[in-house]
Amino acid sequence: MCGTLPEPARQRSAQKIRPADAAFCAVYKVYSTISARRFMGNLEEARENEFISRVPHFNSVLKFLEQQESTPVLHDFVTMSAAPLTGIESAFATDSTGFTGARYLRWFDEKYGCPKSEVAWLKLHATIGVKTNVVTACKVTGKDGADTKQFKELTEKTAEQFDIKEMSADKAYASRDNCNTMEKIGGQFYPAFKSNATGSIGGAYEKVFHLMCENKEDYDRHYHKRSNVESTFSAMKRKFGESLRSKTTLAMTNEILAKVVCHNLTCVIHTMYELGIDPDFTIRKRCTPNQEAAHLMYYITWRFGVQSRGRGNTRCRRQRGDEVRVLRRCLRHGKCDAISRRRHR
Repeated sequence: MCGTLPEPARQRSAQKIRPADAAFCAVYKVYSTISARRFMGNLEEARENEFISRVPHFNSVLKFLEQQESTPVLHDFVTMSAAPLTGIESAFATDSTGFTGARYLRWFDEKYGCPKSEVAWLKLHATIGVKTNVVTACKVTGKDGADTKQFKELTEKTAEQFDIKEMSADKAYASRDNCNTMEKIGGQFYPAFKSNATGSIGGAYEKVFHLMCENKEDYDRHYHKRSNVESTFSAMKRKFGESLRSKTTLAMTNEILAKVVCHNLTCVIHTMYELGIDPDFTIRKRCTPNQEAAHLMYYITWRFGVQSRGRGNTRCRRQRGDEVRVLRRCLRHGKCDAISRRRHR
């Protein structure tokens, strides 16, 4: 992933740390959960193993977390680290959690006539896959960042790589806009509803509410997959710490994103041994069929699923099944124009 960063322009001044080395050292430092000074021994070993070109000063590692340009880089790392699991995850869950900082906010309370203080903290909003607990999309906001307002952005970011068949969330996300977002993507939404909720507002919200009322037991089986997002936050904090060492808000944000990258890499490593996958960190956009492709898919389903059901011998049915798989593969890769014209003729 670090190899995707561009090389800096050659300068006559003092040699600067390569962006790839800076990103590697910063994420590795967060993974180690120790201070920057004590972390220098780990960088010596990384240099001996040729993971980095040279050992930078520990302040250079910390400066990467304090730069505004590092935030989109870490967001790309989160997306890339989840790419190897695109063929595994189809059910997702969304929630948020807080990370405490190392500084305090102090003020004087006029009502009680005494100074007060509280620790500064930020909130991480994340969408995770319920099978491997990988974070597919995330966003860091202030402590007052509303959960429901981040749902659309996280879901659309996840849908760029993954095929979302279902999404579960708690009561904070049960809104008409979020239900419309899931209906537009094509997945089923399983939120928790408040005790006074009704389906009177109509639309996708009413459909989801009546789905819950018709079969509460089956609905709860899908909804309680949301517990995996709590397990994800718990594992992330137990492995890499629930508090942040950075002082500024920007550095705290980048440190949280680095924790997410470290967590995703551990999920990929676990999946390598459990499912035997060969990780590929190339980001591949999910193909969205156009109207012509959708019409062709409907014809395929009708032609081979309804008309040919129960007809012919086993060899003919197997041949028709192979043709359906080939056509669907072409649709996923966007090669449907020539096939569609041939089918219609």
